Amino acid sequence: MARGYPDFFGNPVFPQYGPFTRTSEGIRDILAGNDRDFLEIASKGVIYDGYLRIFSCAAPGDVLVAMTVDGIAINSVGLDVFLRYNLVHEGDFVLTLTEYNIELSEFIVSIRRGVTFSETFKTTIFNNSAGDISVVSNLLWAHLT
Repeated sequence: MARGYPDFFGNPVFPQYGPFTRTSEGIRDILAGNDRDFLEIASKGVIYDGYLRIFSCAAPGDVLVAMTVDGIAINSVGLDVFLRYNLVHEGDFVLTLTEYNIELSEFIVSIRRGVTFSETFKTTIFNNSAGDISVVSNLLWAHLT
C-alpha cells in the first residue's frame, strides 16, 4: 500500500501518509427544518477529494453547507451564495459549487484537496427550506501518522 513520500533521511518535514481511505454514504434524506452531519472522521488526516451531491433542492438559498475541522467551524455557506460570489471554480474556496442545475434542483459541492486535520473532520448540511432534500456524499482521504 502506498505510504506517501519516502522518508530516506528520517526528516520529519515530510508528512507520513497512512492508508488511503474512502468515506461515503448513499442517499440520505434531510427533512425540512433539520440538519445532518456527513463525512465524519475522528482521526488525523489529509483530504484528497470529496463532494456532497444535493438533490431535490427547490430553495437553494435555504440550504447551507458547513465544514468543521478539529472542532472549529471553517465556514457555513448557502448554495445561493456560491453562485452570487462565483465560487464555482475548484480552488476558489475550501468548499466550491462545482455543478449546479437549477431546473433539476441538483447541486454538487466539492471539498478542496489538501485540507489537513489533527483530530476531527465533518461536513454538515442545514436544510432550512420547506421541503425535504436528499444528499449523497463521498470523501477520499489519507491518514497522517
